[in-house]
Amino acid sequence: LDIARRTFGPDARACWVVLLAYFLSAEVLVNAMTSFSMTAHLALNLAWLAAFLRGGKLWNTVAIAVGFVAIGLHQLVFHPFFVAPFLMWKWRSGERRLVAPYAAAYAAMCLWWACYPMLVSPLVASQGATASHANFISQRVAPLQLLHDPRAVPLTIVNLLRFFAWQNLLLVPLLIAAVPVAVRERGLARALLLGVILWTVFLAVVLPEQGRGWGYRYLDGYEGSFALLAGYGYRELEQRIGGKADGMAVLLSGLTLLVAIPVLFATTYRLVQPHLAMQRLIAAQPTLFVLIDDDPTASPDDRWTDSALDHVRNMPDLSNRPLRFSAADLNPPLLAALCRRGAVTLITVADMHRVGFIENVPVHRPKFDALVGAAEHQVPHCFRPAMMPVGQARASVE
Repeated sequence: LDIARRTFGPDARACWVVLLAYFLSAEVLVNAMTSFSMTAHLALNLAWLAAFLRGGKLWNTVAIAVGFVAIGLHQLVFHPFFVAPFLMWKWRSGERRLVAPYAAAYAAMCLWWACYPMLVSPLVASQGATASHANFISQRVAPLQLLHDPRAVPLTIVNLLRFFAWQNLLLVPLLIAAVPVAVRERGLARALLLGVILWTVFLAVVLPEQGRGWGYRYLDGYEGSFALLAGYGYRELEQRIGGKADGMAVLLSGLTLLVAIPVLFATTYRLVQPHLAMQRLIAAQPTLFVLIDDDPTASPDDRWTDSALDHVRNMPDLSNRPLRFSAADLNPPLLAALCRRGAVTLITVADMHRVGFIENVPVHRPKFDALVGAAEHQVPHCFRPAMMPVGQARASVE
């Protein structure tokens, strides 16, 4: 709201359109209910933009501090890509004394977070664990020098169609109306649109497949940009068609609220029921530890299904019970060491099938059986079969 007021001033209707485009986005609402970091990216991007537009020493310092958190939140490049068009806008506007400190700060912050895994690895190793040196650059960008995904363009088109299907129906016509404004003006509108375009192209080349998500989750951090562009589009349409722009905004927002969002929420609810059943299955186990058969290499069909790895989630302070462990990340000595600390319940694919989860994955899992057998040989009577939750009905959707 602060950004909208600062952008559109006394034009209250444009501000209301920005809020309608943002708050009636099913993607924003549903992703906020997940463990994805995308909602945090969205919040930090908007906090950064609000501070950046306010300007002055205090708010520029706040923006850089927000940027430090945002870069370390997830993958290294997500937040700097959002920031770059706004710095380019100020640079072209002649405010180079403003841009230089930002450029220096972001270079230092990116270097810090790029080196962070290597810096903490010795500390983590001293505690008997391991830390990965990999990051977005080494995992995604570097392989581009050798590989190219032929599905990039089709996947990107599908991703964008999915994104707009999860937005306020008002967004598409207003976004179309905002494009001439962004082309015509060199201000905020162009920076917003340029940011969306650059990030989408980057994703198409580097990360065309989003995996799981609602809408297109990798664009979730730009929901604020789309909402602000909708405000520009509304103002442009209002100048051309007058009061009809208000009628269109009310009609399409009403259809979104009364039809589109309920349909999307209903399909979401239906889709997550097996996951909810899986969660209840794990939570019902009386042992301190559970071992989940989530090895994605055990079956060639797994890559087309939901993954049990989604349920290997523990609280940061490990206060949850039972603690969840991934079979894919353990070897027999580590599993045996876990057994010496207490009994372990096995969550097998057969157990998952009983609650309607990943039903097209074969029950026969030789790798999992070999892991459990080797640990059982070292620590007999360690493992327990899974107990079905009381009153648990089969959760598969017929």
